[in-house]
Amino acid sequence: MKTVLTLIAMGMAHASLWAQGTPPSAPPQESIAPEPQTSQTSVRPVRLLLGVGLTGGGDTLATVTYTDGSTQDVSAGGLVLLRLGADWQINPNFSMQGTFGFHRNAINAKNGELAFQRNFVEGLGFWHFLPKHRIGLGLRQTSGAKLNSSGAASMGNYEYNSSLGTVLEYEWMISRSGKVGYGLTVRLVNEKYSVKSANGAPASAPDINGSHAGVGFNFYF
Repeated sequence: MKTVLTLIAMGMAHASLWAQGTPPSAPPQESIAPEPQTSQTSVRPVRLLLGVGLTGGGDTLATVTYTDGSTQDVSAGGLVLLRLGADWQINPNFSMQGTFGFHRNAINAKNGELAFQRNFVEGLGFWHFLPKHRIGLGLRQTSGAKLNSSGAASMGNYEYNSSLGTVLEYEWMISRSGKVGYGLTVRLVNEKYSVKSANGAPASAPDINGSHAGVGFNFYF
């Protein structure tokens, strides 16, 4: 009889605990620490930049006539540019970029060559108005500008001084993460040249408009 009463008392005690929302002999619950999250799209703040581009515009410096009667111009705003530098993302909304490069427009034939070439240094500040889109404004200084000709295209050799120019550039950062990033650029450049010498002798002439537009592709390492 005592055994039966004891079992009934234990059953009532368990029922009371369940009614109060506390299950009897409930095992302690262990908390699990969340695993640290690692970003798969982190971007190094400073990256090397290698850029290539095509440009067009500016005044015509010379015109070449071929034997078939066709012509081709060498302009002060063309044609191919290469640049190397660094890009520094200061925060998610702002970055800076510094580059130096080589800009050349040339006509080559079997019996002659005509080429306008110059070096440049650029510094730009960019505003990131969307995660993968930014627009920048900066300065460009060209140096060593010269027009060389030889053979049947010979029309003399000229050296130029250049004014401080301005650059407006939009870039779509196609890929910003990983070991190599990619960006597509569209740019407008405003600059001028003045004749310094002709065939080694001092010379002067009206200013030459070297302003141009271009598209390019940047690689980030």
